[in-house]
Amino acid sequence: MTYREIQDELRELGLENFSNRATAAQYERIYDMILKEVPKGAKVLDWGCGNGHLSYFLLRNGYQVSAIGMEVFSETDLFNQRFPGQFTYYQAGEDDPIGLPYADNEFDATFSMGVLEHVRETGGDEVGSLKEHYRILKPGGKFLCFHFPNRLSYIEGAAKLFSKKHHHKFKYDRAIIQAMLDQAKLKLVSMHRYGMLPRNELKRLPKSLSNSVGFVKAYNAADGLLGAVLGIVAQNYMFVAKKPD
Repeated sequence: MTYREIQDELRELGLENFSNRATAAQYERIYDMILKEVPKGAKVLDWGCGNGHLSYFLLRNGYQVSAIGMEVFSETDLFNQRFPGQFTYYQAGEDDPIGLPYADNEFDATFSMGVLEHVRETGGDEVGSLKEHYRILKPGGKFLCFHFPNRLSYIEGAAKLFSKKHHHKFKYDRAIIQAMLDQAKLKLVSMHRYGMLPRNELKRLPKSLSNSVGFVKAYNAADGLLGAVLGIVAQNYMFVAKKPD
């Protein structure tokens, strides 16, 4: 399913993260990468699943999904009704910021959607978490990380100038990412920077514009073009790493 179809269904279920299509369209590239890297039917983990929007995409595309989060997940019954036998949820405690309650070699793929960069804030560390993903991945299994903040991001730099704007405490570059993966014994498969144009601020536009298919396509095209030229200052990294066979 396309990201537009997924977003329409999420809106109907009350699980949509964003109020307009142009902001939500940042997931188009992410969804495409997941479908490219992980075969349908694979057993996967949505690590730090939030309101479940990524889990829903995975379920809707035929994956066997385990999800973990810090809070009660109110959509468990709904997901189990819609996708019987495909979904399990585990509510993690705060006593262990690194450990994951899964067996060795259990998953074909695991996902971090804006999670890995926050583990230090809860008493963990990135390498420790990556080692846990290595442990629970099957040989040849993949760790896919998205929305990982770029140390040189101009958006992050601008946000720090305003006290009420969100910005990340920890930011990264290619060398840091490679060093973390090396320590966790994960092999880098691919790495890309993305997100040249701001997305969250699009909520200020008239809905007739920010939900327009033409505007979304043009905004995505401009974002991609600028990223190809000025990617060094893009907002995020996405990368795929693999547990050796």
